[in-house]
Amino acid sequence: MVVYFCASAKIIQLIYPTTAVAVPLIPDFKKSPRLQFLDTGILNYILGISAQMLPLHDLSQSYKEAIIPHVFTQEILSIQSKKSDLPHFWVREKKQSSSEVDLVYAIDGKVIPIEIKSGSTGSLKSLH
Repeated sequence: MVVYFCASAKIIQLIYPTTAVAVPLIPDFKKSPRLQFLDTGILNYILGISAQMLPLHDLSQSYKEAIIPHVFTQEILSIQSKKSDLPHFWVREKKQSSSEVDLVYAIDGKVIPIEIKSGSTGSLKSLH
């Protein structure tokens, strides 16, 4: 109930998973959505990041791993004009699988997979 209220109040955006690999990207409403705060200040408050920390060049990796995907997803959401064009994240259909792609976005009849990394390390196994 609280999540529904927050989504209706435009505090958060629910981003649902999809298992589709072609257009249309049909969300799977049976699976848990991701919560995307629509205000970076609220996210910073929840993470405990104060204004004095933002100019630091060395924010901890855990903060970067939360902020970078948030900001990137926020940019994708900001260019959307229709609710049907919202991005999803992709998950494999198999129950025991942990494969996931951060965002999939349909544009011009094509599916664009997006992996968001906050540093130079990490693999892109799910993307491939």
